[in-house]
Amino acid sequence: MPTDVGLVLRGSEKLLRRALGEDVDLSITVAPDLWPVLCDPGQLEQVLLNLALNARDAMPRGGRLTIDAGNVRAAEAAAAHGERPGDWVRLVVRDTGVGMTDEVKAHLFEPFFTTKEPGAGTGLGLASVYGAIAQTGGHIHVESEPGRGTTFELRLPRCERPALTPPPLPAPGTVGGTETILVVEDDPLVRSVTRRTLATAGYQRTTATRLSSAPRNTARRSTSSSPTW
Repeated sequence: MPTDVGLVLRGSEKLLRRALGEDVDLSITVAPDLWPVLCDPGQLEQVLLNLALNARDAMPRGGRLTIDAGNVRAAEAAAAHGERPGDWVRLVVRDTGVGMTDEVKAHLFEPFFTTKEPGAGTGLGLASVYGAIAQTGGHIHVESEPGRGTTFELRLPRCERPALTPPPLPAPGTVGGTETILVVEDDPLVRSVTRRTLATAGYQRTTATRLSSAPRNTARRSTSSSPTW
């Protein structure tokens, strides 16, 4: 659906601040007359949350996270990265964290790749960010150096149709059926957002921090269907 990125950013600010904690200063800037993009608002919120959690982990002693949203014209976008011409909405997510090496950057979006201690992360957060942006026809670029923080640049193609006003959330149980979805996620904030998104669609939810701790009957069902991770 045509989506107002600025509206999603403003609506996500409280969640992002809670995810970052008191030691990280968050600054969000939205340019006026931002173009609409074609994406799911809930998926975009998940992208922002995953990037915020990644930044938080890169700033164990606190720091600053800035998110800037603006329009990029065709010629400017093409010149910057040598990609197809077009009008884009650009999201720049910049932290003052520890940064990363070129070797880490080369594997950053690979599923299950993580630099965290065993059991401290699934390695799926940035892989899901990459997949969500690619699904819109957009692009993501990363700039980082050890000790100099990290900048993620997300570019989403402009949608010519006007952004739609999000409909009111449906009452629980009015959408979907009797399906139960198993959500396996070790981060409590990501788990909470996922549960909320599924609830608005009417699904039953079962959550676990890892597959081994999932209820046995749900785990058995997941082997014969497609679990949601």
